[in-house]
Amino acid sequence: MKRMTSTCAMLARGTRRLACTLAILPLSAALTVAAATEPKVPPAPPPSGPAIALLGPGVDYRAPELVGRLARDGEGDLIAWDFLDGDIRPFEAGGATGTERAKAIAARASDARLVIVKEKPGDPQAFGHMMTFVARTPARVIVWPDADPARPDWPILLEAVERFPEHLFLLPRPPGMTVAGLASLDAAENVVTCPLAEQAATTDCLARTAAAAAELMTGTPQRSIAEIRSLIRAGTVGSPPDVPRR
Repeated sequence: MKRMTSTCAMLARGTRRLACTLAILPLSAALTVAAATEPKVPPAPPPSGPAIALLGPGVDYRAPELVGRLARDGEGDLIAWDFLDGDIRPFEAGGATGTERAKAIAARASDARLVIVKEKPGDPQAFGHMMTFVARTPARVIVWPDADPARPDWPILLEAVERFPEHLFLLPRPPGMTVAGLASLDAAENVVTCPLAEQAATTDCLARTAAAAAELMTGTPQRSIAEIRSLIRAGTVGSPPDVPRR
């Protein structure tokens, strides 16, 4: 373990931060149900449909609009993770930001199921840890409304986009052309961005885009992530986000 920690410290100083987070998060972490103090999750049949991962502060999974829309396994447990408490109850306490985001996606993407991942505040590698979990779930669409170049895990996002070409990343687009890695995100075949605006407007754009992606994933013939991204940006399905196009 000491050797792995040393290796990860070296990686964190370089560009391969995601490799470090993938290495240090054991598979058992995503399978262990820790003792939880959050409210119990209301029972509901496992929903079907494409899985959309929502990363952020968690949700109030008791909300009527969400109970039947949260991804579950065959035993009815949530396919979710709370990196703050280390359990499968990603409860949003003291706010409603994540809950409103989830409701917006659920309302737009009526045939999709939601994989909720709650980040640990202050974790400089938060996105890497969340992406490690998502990669082990059925979710191929990832919505991260809190993506921000000012965050220390921004470089991990840039690396993840390259490492996971079969996942579609939906992100707010920061203003300005001098943001590190922005050009690569605009050119990536698995990224769609929404203009960073007032929170409700950005949330609606991300929800519309997630719904369009879910619709395209259920269509025939099966489409690649690059094809889905191109159709969304062209406005073939739903209302296209106002983003630069190649």
